[in-house]
Amino acid sequence: MTKTMLIVGASGVIGAAAVELLGRMPDWRVIAMSRRAPRVAADVKFEHVSLDLRDPAAAAPPRLAWPASPTLSSPLSSRNPA
Repeated sequence: MTKTMLIVGASGVIGAAAVELLGRMPDWRVIAMSRRAPRVAADVKFEHVSLDLRDPAAAAPPRLAWPASPTLSSPLSSRNPA
């Protein structure tokens, strides 16, 4: 089952590292959201959504294709919140 992770601030240091880590995992769909695409290795799989919150026209919520029943999960933890 494919899991989806939205990473906001993906062009920053921590965001790009998260994109790099999750984008190499086979069961993850990574959506990176930031003004600019993150600088990561060419073999990292992710989708980029460009968004600049300083531009009111661009700040409208993007339309993303989310799974029918999204669940919150983390590849770094086996705990699921109740």
